Parts: sequence; structure tokens; C-alpha cells
Amino acid sequence: MEGMTEEQVQSEALERLEHIEEDLDEIRERTPSRRKAFVYGVWHGIGALVGGIVGLTLIGWLLTFLGVLPGVGELVPYLQQMVDNAQMSSQR
Repeated sequence: MEGMTEEQVQSEALERLEHIEEDLDEIRERTPSRRKAFVYGVWHGIGALVGGIVGLTLIGWLLTFLGVLPGVGELVPYLQQMVDNAQMSSQR
């Protein structure tokens, strides 16, 4: 910047600031609002949770079906009986 007049320095600085402002405007256009980003995050979390539950359930069912987890198959009728007993006692 040596050899430049004060006017040239200010003009160059102004051009750089205008370029930075254009870049920031472009970033603002591409970036969603905070509310929209929050909602996207919530839906992403819910989707991951439901997907994980479904995946683990399918893996557990498959392992039980193949006989790798034999105790799980015996647990289901026991739990069903517990639910039936609880329903009967609440109806009394």
C-alpha cells in the first residue's frame, strides 16, 4: 500500500468491504432461520430415534428367530401375562 494516496487506500478498502458484504448476504440467503434450523434438528433427532428403535427391534427379532437369543422368546408370553393380570386387577 506504499505509494498509494489516501483516496486510493480508502477506495480499495471500500471495495473490499463491499465484497465482504456481498459474501455475507449470500451466506444469509443460504442459511435458514434459527426456528427453521431448530425444527429441522428436532425432526432429525426424532427420525434417528425411531430408526434406531426399529433397527434394534428388527435385529432382536431376527436373532430370536435364529435362536441366538432364546430367552427373549420366553419373555414375551410372560410380559403378556403380566399385562393381562394388570388389566384384570384394574377392572375390579
